[in-house]
Amino acid sequence: MSHCHLRATSWLAALLAVAALPVVLLLVEPQRYSAPAWAFAMALGYGGIAFMGLQFLLTARLRVIVAPLGLDALQQFHRYLAIAGFGLLTLHGAVAAWRQPGLVGLYGEPPPPHVAAGLVAWLLYLALILSSVFGRRLGFGYAAWRHLHVAGSVVAFGGGLWHAWASGRYVDTPAKQAVFVAAVAAWLLLLAWVRVLRPVLVARRVRRRAVHDRA
Repeated sequence: MSHCHLRATSWLAALLAVAALPVVLLLVEPQRYSAPAWAFAMALGYGGIAFMGLQFLLTARLRVIVAPLGLDALQQFHRYLAIAGFGLLTLHGAVAAWRQPGLVGLYGEPPPPHVAAGLVAWLLYLALILSSVFGRRLGFGYAAWRHLHVAGSVVAFGGGLWHAWASGRYVDTPAKQAVFVAAVAAWLLLLAWVRVLRPVLVARRVRRRAVHDRA
């Protein structure tokens, strides 16, 4: 295996390990949960939201990740990881609805706010995936699609985080809370870098080059 392929494989393994960490923390204390199926459903949900959180790291196109993987491979990994994460979230909702149908509103009563937020996040992820696959057929221009994709991703991930946090007992230990808070902080910092700081720095470099060329 070449050095480049080894670095790429190492990065992929590291990213997947980061995504698996919340699931491991959730399942290390199985005695806390009366129903194994319910604990499994919660693990699926944490795994799904972790996969979706990694999308922001992949789309940031950080040089340290793009260099060993290559942009084409990174985009493919982004696509497959999004589908895998959506599949985990779908299974999470299906098992939860099977175990507690009243909690998700199947008995006619409205679901709690944090459950409704999870449902809205799931619908947004479904729309994002469908728009990525069929966007051109629906007549979306790339610029409009990209802005909608970013906005939808931020809202969906934020709703998913609130859904997970408001579930209460599943982030009730210091280790789980520390991982959760660290993940949210990393996401906010990454979002600020990609959407605010980096565009400002790029615009500043463009202005400097323009001034230098005129001089």
